[in-house]
Amino acid sequence: MITQNTEEFLAAISSNAAGSAYIWGIDPGEKFVGLAVGQKDSKIASPQGVAQKKSWQAFFAELSRYFELFPPVGFVCGWPLNMDGSQGFKCEHTLKFAEKFCAHYQLPLLLWDERWTSMQAERMMLDVGTKRKKVQSKNHAVAASLILQSFLDTLP
Repeated sequence: MITQNTEEFLAAISSNAAGSAYIWGIDPGEKFVGLAVGQKDSKIASPQGVAQKKSWQAFFAELSRYFELFPPVGFVCGWPLNMDGSQGFKCEHTLKFAEKFCAHYQLPLLLWDERWTSMQAERMMLDVGTKRKKVQSKNHAVAASLILQSFLDTLP
C-alpha cells in the first residue's frame, strides 16, 4: 500500500506491529538510497546508512542486512514535490521506486513531503565540521532521518 494519507498509514502499521514497531525513513536518490529508523513510541529517527541501487536484487539484499536488526512495519519515503507543491518528474521516479519497493516488502509506505531535506542535511553536516567528501556519502542517510523525524514529530 502506497499512500499520502497519514491516518491510513498509521492504521496499516498498527495492524502490522508486533513488539517493537520500527518505521524506516527512505530518501531515494538516483544511485543511492538513504536509510533511517525510528519508532512511534520514542519519536526519534536515527540515520542508519546508504544503500546503493546497482540492481534491485543487490539493493534488496543490502537492505535485508538493516531490516534484520530493526524489522520494519512500514516506510516513510521522501516525496520530492516542487517548491510550489506540484508533482514533477522526480515524483514520477519516486513513485516507480515506491511501487517496486512495496511489491517486494508488502508493507505500507507513506509518501512524505521532503522539500529542503537534502539541503538541510548537507548544511547540518557542514556546520558540525564534516568534510565535504563525507557529506556527499552520508547526505542521503541524514536526509532520510530528517524525513522520518518530520513525520514522527506530527504524531500525538
